[in-house]
Amino acid sequence: YCFAQWSDYQFQSLYDVNLIKKEEINIIYPSCDGEFFSDENNIKKLNEIIISNDEKIVISISTKGNIDEAILAEVGKMNKILVDSKRGFIKISVTITNSSLVNKLEPFASTYDERINLLSIIEKHGIPSSVIIKPILPFIDINEYRRIIDDASLYTNLFLLGDLYIDKHSSFFKEFINGKYDIKKRKIEWLHQNPVWCVIETSCLMEKLEKYISNKNMFHFDSDSKLIQYIYNEIFTK
Repeated sequence: YCFAQWSDYQFQSLYDVNLIKKEEINIIYPSCDGEFFSDENNIKKLNEIIISNDEKIVISISTKGNIDEAILAEVGKMNKILVDSKRGFIKISVTITNSSLVNKLEPFASTYDERINLLSIIEKHGIPSSVIIKPILPFIDINEYRRIIDDASLYTNLFLLGDLYIDKHSSFFKEFINGKYDIKKRKIEWLHQNPVWCVIETSCLMEKLEKYISNKNMFHFDSDSKLIQYIYNEIFTK
């Protein structure tokens, strides 16, 4: 992930078992700056966490890579253990920020079609999922985002939206951002060290996407924790 290369970013530990406390819901992000499923040993570690703890836990994983279906079948079994024991669930979110510039902006990630197909396989194995349209890129046409929402809606009805954080020293900034958009600063609450990053707020575009999602009787969120709480309520309170 691009922010993992920034000078003021501190890499996160793969698993922080200290987060597992006796709280209503303990959310674990086993990897927020890379591809969790690129290492098969991570699946074993994930299984160990589920077996060795009896607290309520939600495992939240995001990806823009390809995941072997055999691995997803194992994750589906682990998710079922958590759900059946009423302890929590595993959620896999697929990041899709555009469809037209994937090769240029994310040359080492999976293609757009592969990500849509991945959503179908995640659904097949009964794993809760969502699409992360984060960051919203200000130079992407709204119709492109509407198509992404339409394609993804076949397999999930949950969307996480968010603004674009930027590094002014990056080639991406120089080519796509510099001198074209207003830049603000924001404290990052979802990282332990709470850095202050430059951000381009896409409130107008975001509002249109929120309305589009709502009009299709689907759901949008501005934080992963809110999305997780929604899934939790859908599974355990209905």
